[in-house]
Amino acid sequence: MTQLSEGPISGHLLRQGGPILFGMVFQTLYYLVDLWFVSRVGATAVAAVGLAGSLTFFTMAIMQALTVGTTALIGQAWGAKDHPRARHLFNQSQVLAMAAGVAFVAIMYAVRGAFARNMAADEPTALAMIAYLDWFVPALGLQFLVVAVGAALRGAGEVKVPMLVQLVTLVVNIVLCPVLIAGWGTGKAFGVAGAGMATFIAMLVGVLILLAWVRKGHAVLKLDAREWRPDWTTWWRMLAIGLPSGAEFLLITVYMALIYWLIRPYGAEAQAGFGIAMRVLQTGMIPIIAIAFALTSIVAQSYGAKKPERVREAVRTAALWVLAPSVIAALLCHQFPEQPMGWFTDDQAVIAAGAGALAILGFNFISQSLIFIAANTFQALGNTMPSLVASTSRLALFAAPAIWASRQPGFTLHQVWLLSIGSVVVQMFLQMALLAREFRRKLGPVAAAPVAEAA
Repeated sequence: MTQLSEGPISGHLLRQGGPILFGMVFQTLYYLVDLWFVSRVGATAVAAVGLAGSLTFFTMAIMQALTVGTTALIGQAWGAKDHPRARHLFNQSQVLAMAAGVAFVAIMYAVRGAFARNMAADEPTALAMIAYLDWFVPALGLQFLVVAVGAALRGAGEVKVPMLVQLVTLVVNIVLCPVLIAGWGTGKAFGVAGAGMATFIAMLVGVLILLAWVRKGHAVLKLDAREWRPDWTTWWRMLAIGLPSGAEFLLITVYMALIYWLIRPYGAEAQAGFGIAMRVLQTGMIPIIAIAFALTSIVAQSYGAKKPERVREAVRTAALWVLAPSVIAALLCHQFPEQPMGWFTDDQAVIAAGAGALAILGFNFISQSLIFIAANTFQALGNTMPSLVASTSRLALFAAPAIWASRQPGFTLHQVWLLSIGSVVVQMFLQMALLAREFRRKLGPVAAAPVAEAA
C-alpha cells in the first residue's frame, strides 16, 4: 500500500494514474473482444449482444453509487492511519456489494425475457439476447465484487493488482471466446450464449484471484467474518457519497439519449457519425479520467491526514496535468476531424456527419477535464451533491433550448453541437465555484480555488 498523504504529488499521480489508465484500456478491450467474435456468428447475434450491453451502463451507475464512498472513506481512514477503521470499511463495502449483486442478478433473471422482447426488433434477436443474458447477468453480478474490491484498494493506494486482474480476465476471455462461441477444438459451438459463458468464466477467475490476493497479500484490508454484520450507519455514509455520483452517471445516459433523439430526423448517417465521434472523444478522455481517478486517492488520504494545503496542491497539479493534453486534443479534433472518423467507416455521409460533430465537440475536452478533476475532488472530500447539481444544470441548460430549437425552421446539427459546448462550459464554471465553496468549508478560506488558478 502507498501513503499518498506524503511524498511528491506528481510522482503519485504518475504511479497511480498509469495502472488505472492501462486498466481502463483493458476494460474497453474486454467488451470489444466479445463483439468481434460474435460478429462472426451473424447480424442477429451482434444485435443481441449490443442490446444486452445497454445493461452495462445501468450497472455501472449502480456500481458508482456503491463504490465511490468506499474509495473516499477508506482513503480518508488510510490518510489518518486508522487501519482498524479502514478494515471495517473494507469488509462492510464487500458485504454491501455482494448484497447488491445478488439482488441485481435475481431481479434481472426475473425480467430478462420481458427486457429482451421489449428491446429486440424481432423474436430471433430476443431469443439470442436471452441466451446471452443467462450468462452475462451473473457475470455482471460478479463484477459488483470486483469493482468493490478495486475501489477499496484504490482508496489505500493500491492500483496495480486490480489492473493485473483485469489483464488476466481479458486474456481468459480472449482464449475462451473462440472455444465457446465457435467451438474451436471442441466441436461444440454455443454461439451467442458462448460469449456470455466466456465473460462469466473470465469474471469468476478475476474474483477468485482478487479475493485470494486480499486474503494473503494485504496486511490491513482483509476479509474478516466478524466484520460482516451490516453496519447501517457505515452503509449510509458510503451511499450518501455514492448515490449522487450514480445519479450523475445516469444523467449522462439521459443526455446522450436526448442527442440521439434530436438528430434522428437527419437519418441513420447522422446518428452513426455522432456515435463514432463520441467513441473517439471517450477514448481521448481515458488519460484524463485516469489522472482524475488517481487524484481521488491522493486528496482523500491528504484530507484524512488533515493536510489542507496538500489537498489544494494536488488539485492544482492534477488540473495542470490534464489541461495541456486537453487543449492539444481539442485542436487536433478541430483541425483533423475526418481522420479518426475514417478509422471506423468508409461511408462518406457518416464521416461528414461525425467530422462536423467532432470538430466542435472536441472543445469539450478542455471543460470536461476540469469537470472530472472537480468531481473526483468532491468524491474524495465526501460530498458529491455539488457535482450532481452542476451536472443537472448542464442537462437543463442543454435540453430546453435544444428541444425548442429542434422545432424551429432551419434547425441544424451545428446548433446541437454549439449548445452542447455552451452547457458544458457553464457546468465547468458552476463546478469550480462549488469547489471553491467546498474548500472554504472543509479546508479553510483561500484566496482562490486551485483549479480556478490552473484554468
